[in-house]
Amino acid sequence: MKVSTILFIGIFLILFIIPGIDHGTWRPDEPRVAGICAEMALSGDIVVPRLNGRPFLEKPPLYFIAGSLAGRLFGTDNDVPYRMVSLIFGILTLWITFSLSSRNGTVPEGLMAAGILASSWQFFQMARWIQIDSALVCFIALAMFSFQRLLRDNRMADAFVFGLSIGLSFLVKGFVGPAIIAAAVLIESIRLKNILLVLRLRPAVVSATLLVPVTAWILSLYLQGGWPFVREVIVINNVMRFLGLSQGAVLGHQHGILYYFDHFPRDFLPWTFVFIPAFISSIRNFRKDTYISWFIGPFILLCISSTKRGIYLVPLFPAAACMTAAWLNRLPGMKWERVMLAITRMIAVIACFLPFAGIFLGYPLLGSCAGIISAGCLIFVWRKRSLLPAAPSALVILMSMALFASAAVYYQYMKPSEDYLGFTREALVQADGEDISIVYGDEMFEGLIPMLTGKHVATFEAATDTFRGGLYLWETSRRKLYNPFPEGSRIDIILERDMGSQKAVLARVFSGAGPGREN
Repeated sequence: MKVSTILFIGIFLILFIIPGIDHGTWRPDEPRVAGICAEMALSGDIVVPRLNGRPFLEKPPLYFIAGSLAGRLFGTDNDVPYRMVSLIFGILTLWITFSLSSRNGTVPEGLMAAGILASSWQFFQMARWIQIDSALVCFIALAMFSFQRLLRDNRMADAFVFGLSIGLSFLVKGFVGPAIIAAAVLIESIRLKNILLVLRLRPAVVSATLLVPVTAWILSLYLQGGWPFVREVIVINNVMRFLGLSQGAVLGHQHGILYYFDHFPRDFLPWTFVFIPAFISSIRNFRKDTYISWFIGPFILLCISSTKRGIYLVPLFPAAACMTAAWLNRLPGMKWERVMLAITRMIAVIACFLPFAGIFLGYPLLGSCAGIISAGCLIFVWRKRSLLPAAPSALVILMSMALFASAAVYYQYMKPSEDYLGFTREALVQADGEDISIVYGDEMFEGLIPMLTGKHVATFEAATDTFRGGLYLWETSRRKLYNPFPEGSRIDIILERDMGSQKAVLARVFSGAGPGREN
């Protein structure tokens, strides 16, 4: 690889990392996940994730372990160390995508695939979100890469990496990781007309490699909490949640079978318009395309699953990026394909001017600097416009720079109204050392207060607990104050702030008569 290429990759990754690196913690996942990582760092228990001292058994512990290591190294009371874990997983995913695409095509094609992935909105957001899915996407991409190498070369090392990636995907999010990989392998066996394809994958090595870490963790979990702990993770949060049965269904995110047909086109923006012809081309060349199985198989599986969120589709994005880069490298031949490419170019041009919005949103310096960078990139491409039709990589660079610059403004603008970490810090200052209680089930503050104070926080559950007056922190609707306290209690609001669709409230609550207002 040329020195200029290495330098370009370095600059690209720096620009990828910077936007939103310190945006605080946003709902719904970041406060909870950051709190679990901080608690694991402080307790040293890497087997059972805990939230405010209670076992949190929705997910296995691998991401939390990585987050706890970052917390121990750089401090547990800040969001940046935990966010760096997601960014590292994101960068590894980009590197795997580049390696896979360049191995099957050319180095420029690999760079395009990585650039397309980096500038697809849902992946870009996920890579700077304190959330376990970034690790899952990384291990799914690693499984795709090692699987293709194993099919081609049948080396022991590739079988080991393939098995390890399956095992690690389980330790991130349970059965969904191995299930996505199995769905891809099933479609691959259909594509290759080889129903016994798994026998070519050194199944003994793969099985042994994936079972060692999985079995070690499940056994450790059993030794700490017995069958109830294992059942909570394996049966309720995996099997029942996938099928939408009883206890699994009440955990939420239940949607119909067509949910992802609506969400994928939005989440893969701004590349959706060129992905459509790329996908059709891959279907037409089904027997030859090495990526299509890693998109179709997981997509069908996730559509069947009862539990759905837009973020769950991101493990398919590396395959989608590789398919799109391969199609762009061939250049469109049909008129409608050229129209799709023209629409994507127009999106890139418009996006280059979006950072200037920061000037009117109260961040004139940031908006000006970010806008100059993205507009400067556009001017450079325009001056060299003769290269654009022949070099789709210029389009990828343009789109990436526009997204990175726009995101820098976006996160800075949204932070005051979305950052629960900043609000919680302010609430603790207002409390001035006095203990704060929170309403039971409010995972935002159950994660953040222990993260900032290093101590568990008392919770109040109206249905079971005896009420005591004092400082309380909770979320409520922006339209009407939610009052979970006994009738006759009085609430004296100390601090409140609109946080996205909700309102965060710190108040002194009095039992019975007292100063303040009754609700």
